[in-house]
Amino acid sequence: MIAGEKNDPNAGIPRLEGYKKALKENGIDIDDNLIFMETINLKAVMML
Repeated sequence: MIAGEKNDPNAGIPRLEGYKKALKENGIDIDDNLIFMETINLKAVMML
């Protein structure tokens, strides 16, 4: 899990792209079907 707002210039898309770059640099295949972005309400999750 990578956390961050999609529109955040540091924690959104750049973080995801860095993750994918690190996988590629280490010879790990990327399956884009397993990567998705979803918005969750962290307050609700923390209260469970």
